[in-house]
Amino acid sequence: MLPEAKIYVYDNRSTDNTTQEARAAGAQDRTENWPGKGNVVRRMFLMIDIGVKLMVKGNFSGLVFYMTRWLRIVPALATGLH
Repeated sequence: MLPEAKIYVYDNRSTDNTTQEARAAGAQDRTENWPGKGNVVRRMFLMIDIGVKLMVKGNFSGLVFYMTRWLRIVPALATGLH
């Protein structure tokens, strides 16, 4: 749905295989050694210079309902940034 999107996965002391699965699907993986989502968010905003960021937990909790809406809104937001 977003063919030009760059996908990053941040491993924050993960105990599952999210990082490996994301890497196998073509995502660029990053590591954040400090525990907690706040540290991942901080690192992401510091390291990735891109206009629109959409964060999704590895297990997609809380997102499935909103995913189709976001996938319609994000390209419009990105277009407005140029």
